[in-house]
Amino acid sequence: MNNKTIIFSTIFFLMLSFVFLAIVEKKASDPNNQNIWMLYFENPQNQAIDFKIENHSSNVSFHWQFAADKTIIKEGNAIVSLGETKNIPVSISVPELAGKKITISVTSDSKVKEIYKNFP
Repeated sequence: MNNKTIIFSTIFFLMLSFVFLAIVEKKASDPNNQNIWMLYFENPQNQAIDFKIENHSSNVSFHWQFAADKTIIKEGNAIVSLGETKNIPVSISVPELAGKKITISVTSDSKVKEIYKNFP
């Protein structure tokens, strides 16, 4: 009789643990719960210089700077809501950038992220 009670109790608590861990993992895998934002080129292989800001944080205001060889060419502000991905078009002709290293810096609430691209 005691053996059955121990076995059923162990199975019950094991299943309860699995359910608890599944709920915690599902919550942790949602990027909107992590207070992060990302900066990236849509396709880093091609010559396009447009970039994206993906926001999963409480910040909605972003300031960006486009620089070629450490000289700021263009800058602007973007409003990106929680869970939104915004494409930022940079209208500069690619032949002007030949042989230069471009840097895109984005600032939001004193956090700075940068991405780079070299043009041959």
